[in-house]
Amino acid sequence: MKKIRKRLPAVLLILLAVLFVPGIANAKTKEYQGNLWNFKKTVQKTSGAFTYYAYPSKNQKEAWIYKIDLKSGKNCSKLSIPSKLDNKKVTRLGSRETREGGEDPFYDIFGFSARPWNVDDYVGGVKYKIDRIKKLEIPNTVKIIQPACFSNMHSIKAVKIPKSVKTLGKYTFFRCNNLKKVELSAGLNSLDEFAFYNCTKLTDIRVSSKNKTYQSKGKYLITKKKKELILAPASKKTLKIPDGIKSIKPFAFGNCTSATVHVPASVKKIEGDAFSTPYSSQSVCIKNVTLDDKNSVYAKEGQCIYNKTDKSLTVAIPDETGNLYISDQVEKLTSDRGIVGWNVRGEILLKVVYPKNLKTVADYGFIKAERIYFTGEKPPELVRGEGAKEDVAPPAFTHVYVPEGSAEIYRQWYKDHGRYDDIYGFDTFKTEDAI
Repeated sequence: MKKIRKRLPAVLLILLAVLFVPGIANAKTKEYQGNLWNFKKTVQKTSGAFTYYAYPSKNQKEAWIYKIDLKSGKNCSKLSIPSKLDNKKVTRLGSRETREGGEDPFYDIFGFSARPWNVDDYVGGVKYKIDRIKKLEIPNTVKIIQPACFSNMHSIKAVKIPKSVKTLGKYTFFRCNNLKKVELSAGLNSLDEFAFYNCTKLTDIRVSSKNKTYQSKGKYLITKKKKELILAPASKKTLKIPDGIKSIKPFAFGNCTSATVHVPASVKKIEGDAFSTPYSSQSVCIKNVTLDDKNSVYAKEGQCIYNKTDKSLTVAIPDETGNLYISDQVEKLTSDRGIVGWNVRGEILLKVVYPKNLKTVADYGFIKAERIYFTGEKPPELVRGEGAKEDVAPPAFTHVYVPEGSAEIYRQWYKDHGRYDDIYGFDTFKTEDAI
């Protein structure tokens, strides 16, 4: 016991040293701290058609290129970002401006706005300038790439992420719609689900065999340990998810134009919005999701894939006219479900028919539609999820139809939740009538 006591002070001193010595404690956070950079000063360099503007670090060792200008009339088909600027190592790229919320845009490294929630928002000047760049080279000195940094670069076809980059954030290559090939290095350990959003020709995803977090399998990007599908190739052909993949992450098929996607028996978790597209008004061609009959977790009936254990809806597959009939096997609706061809901006289906066995609906479980049919004699119980800020409410701003003998109970249900005045109509139907 005496020996242990004598060692304790020394151990504590070592721990305190690790926690407080600069550069050791929380090094990742330190890279992002604004107090490392001198935002009151700009250094610049012109090379060929490009002029680079950068903030110097306060220790005068690093440079953050926050903007690149292009000169008209000069050849700029290749953008090779310098590794040094004013004798300072270039370690960070992209606009300092960050989105505050609402409709505030992101900005790319050329100063143009990027609004991923509106892919038709084609910014003036982008085509004239950025579209002339066909090749992009990022130096190995770069550690951080800002959100939306290389968005709007329509003409680049391939990109290699240097090993010094650990993270790719939101919309890094948004709307690079001719990007076909991406090489991810050994150093990357975090990839945002929207990093390559709207890259509708991205079919070749390669990962260094030395990467400890990610790997490519049949041109699918997956996590190495958990076997999670992060990004599927933007193919027009029928896509068969490789056997061995255990889960599908949100928006994994956000770039795809395949008519059909097949889910193997190995998949045990399909996360919400796995087959949805983030915001886009682009043509989403996925029309069907098929499922291996041997899958032990999920089953498919009609237009639905549901969880066998808790009978919750996992994937809804509307028909081409926007009608959705939810299977009678479904008893539970939650926000953790996806809708094929659906757009998270809130596109509205023509008609949704809820099953007679529907028992509970949690936050955001209802699906928006112009007409909604409840076929159960009693309305489902509304369950407020953990951490939810608002109470769950019946679907509003729609025309509601209920079984003929259940009008009063449904009407009262709407009134109890303060939504009766928010519906466009309330009618009944006979159970023997075709809906």
